Amino acid sequence: MSKKKTKTEQEIEVQVREEITEQKKQDEPEKQQKKWAFPTVSKCPRCGTTETKATHTDGKTGTQYRQCQRAICRYNYSVKGTKV
Repeated sequence: MSKKKTKTEQEIEVQVREEITEQKKQDEPEKQQKKWAFPTVSKCPRCGTTETKATHTDGKTGTQYRQCQRAICRYNYSVKGTKV
């Protein structure tokens, strides 16, 4: 048997939900990652070509990981960014 909620219980439940969503909204600015700028063209340290691809970025440390696209190289390396 399901128990029917009274109006006060429903009001309390709605109020708690609103407080939780309000708390989440306040916490969001703290979770935002730092902004970083990276060079668009980066030379591979092994072969010197500019044919590179960004594989992923670490927003906390400001490091971008790149991979050379030449078939004979495929070297993985990192590039430090500057804060914006």
